[in-house]
Amino acid sequence: MTKTVPPFVAFEGIDKCGKGTQSLKAVDFLRKAWGNCVFFREPNERDNHTGRLIRRILQHELPAPPNQAFQRLFVIDRAEDTVCTVLPGLEHGRPVVADRFALSTIAYGALTGQAETYIWMHRDVLGPWLRWPDVTILMDIPAEVAMQRLAQERGTPELFEKLEKLATIRQAYLDIAATSRTWAPDMRVEVINGDRPVNIVAADIQKLLAPYTP
Repeated sequence: MTKTVPPFVAFEGIDKCGKGTQSLKAVDFLRKAWGNCVFFREPNERDNHTGRLIRRILQHELPAPPNQAFQRLFVIDRAEDTVCTVLPGLEHGRPVVADRFALSTIAYGALTGQAETYIWMHRDVLGPWLRWPDVTILMDIPAEVAMQRLAQERGTPELFEKLEKLATIRQAYLDIAATSRTWAPDMRVEVINGDRPVNIVAADIQKLLAPYTP
């Protein structure tokens, strides 16, 4: 990645890993460097009908489909984000930051399937518009820590917010980080310990992103 090309950065991890906080801090850091920065969250209920549908399922307002079909909805939502937000932002010389992207589907899909299934799902749905992030920052925390944070913040858990599920998803994320170069050779995946003070984590992330600034 040359310093004159804006990066596409994604933040990943299990629920309450700190990616929401750290992704916004990364936006501030990149905005200061580039003068602007595009940011979105997935599911993208702000911009996409599919994202709003996903959120209603996560909150138990609608019945959940089988996991593979559900993850395909995420990929459809992601296709809209890619075509309408990611690619235009990069073409206009702006860095793009996403709070969740492709690795979420691949990791959460591990509850009922193989990673390869969901990698190919992206290729099938997005086709020539497929764009993996340049840098994926995986915020890693133990599932027990995630459950403690969730208990402090809200009562009724969302669909995937159970200890056993989060432990499985966390391990899937770590496995993906170790093997991602085999199917996305241009994507850099960095694992960050998210079970530390916010400012220390943010400083480590800024060090990772510094080579992607002009």
